[in-house]
Amino acid sequence: MSNQQNTELLERLYEEVTEEWLNNIRKNKLSYTKYGKPYIPVASDLAQDEVETEVRKRFEDLCQ
Repeated sequence: MSNQQNTELLERLYEEVTEEWLNNIRKNKLSYTKYGKPYIPVASDLAQDEVETEVRKRFEDLCQ
């Protein structure tokens, strides 16, 4: 694959992982508060190093 294809695939995987994880949080109705008010987590709230690790893992699996 070309560098452009790899970049697009990595971006798509990042979006996929982020969406999955946020949906799991919301589906499990985990309660979050921020400054004492109900809060819905967003992508920037996720542990980015863990997201990147999962993206790399999925990318490697696809490349095999």
